[in-house]
Amino acid sequence: MNTMTSQNARESIDQLAANTAKAADRAIESGREAGARAVEAAHEGVSTLREKIPSVLGEKAAEVERLARAGIERARASCSRAREHVDAAGQRTVAYVREEPVKAVLIAAASGAVLAGAISLLTRSRRS
Repeated sequence: MNTMTSQNARESIDQLAANTAKAADRAIESGREAGARAVEAAHEGVSTLREKIPSVLGEKAAEVERLARAGIERARASCSRAREHVDAAGQRTVAYVREEPVKAVLIAAASGAVLAGAISLLTRSRRS
């Protein structure tokens, strides 16, 4: 009986660890997608700006375009760094979950309880 309970507990913990790892992977992918959307929005913004600049302001338009390109490059670099940080954090999270599945599950449960409590307090104070 005790062996069966231990086995069930271990399987539950392994499943929770696997689910936590999947959630971390989804978070990483979500961060990547958000970065890609931000770069695309920047490209669209520059294209829109380029179309609206009157031809009379050609010299100024060239300066604006140069600055916009520099901004896009900075945004790309920032997105790239952010992606790298998100990837690294995700890899560290997955590694931690694999190395310490019980701790990871306990941390996730505690975090969920704190978040649920905070949401409960916020929704209660709004109703009052």
